[in-house]
Amino acid sequence: MDIRDVVTEFFDDRAEGSIIDTVVIHAMNAPEATNPDSPEACINCLAQHKVSAHFLIARDGEVSRLVPELKRAWHAGASRMHDGREEVNHFSIGIELIAREKAKFTPVQYERVVELLADMVKRLPLTFIVGHEDVAIPAGRKKDPGMHFDWEKLRDLIDADPMTAHITFPFQKFD
Repeated sequence: MDIRDVVTEFFDDRAEGSIIDTVVIHAMNAPEATNPDSPEACINCLAQHKVSAHFLIARDGEVSRLVPELKRAWHAGASRMHDGREEVNHFSIGIELIAREKAKFTPVQYERVVELLADMVKRLPLTFIVGHEDVAIPAGRKKDPGMHFDWEKLRDLIDADPMTAHITFPFQKFD
């Protein structure tokens, strides 16, 4: 998988001893841009709001790295995990998926998430995957990745890859 490096200035150091065990899935577009699906427009939108994520996945599957994994991206804001840990940015990787308000995510976006996870687990003890909507506090503050994100599809892809099958979904309820 090719990853395009487009480093932003909106990140800082993680606290010493941070264990990066969580991935937070986000969804975004740049509604004010001429092409709201363009990675460049989305990167500019993040910069305008002085926020970031580690990775951005375009609808065609192009992956951009905005923040090095060992640095803290500013993506989750006020947040709390199922186990009570707060300030999720300290111990997580943020992945933004370019989305359309009334459209499903593309199959290649799900594939790229799993490819990223399979690569990162070689270096990081990733254990949990959550949506921004799951961890944002107060509850209801964020709505992404939203109702068009297919958690079961992602779970099936993660479970099918021996490198990622151990990753759990603490906020999702599957049949």
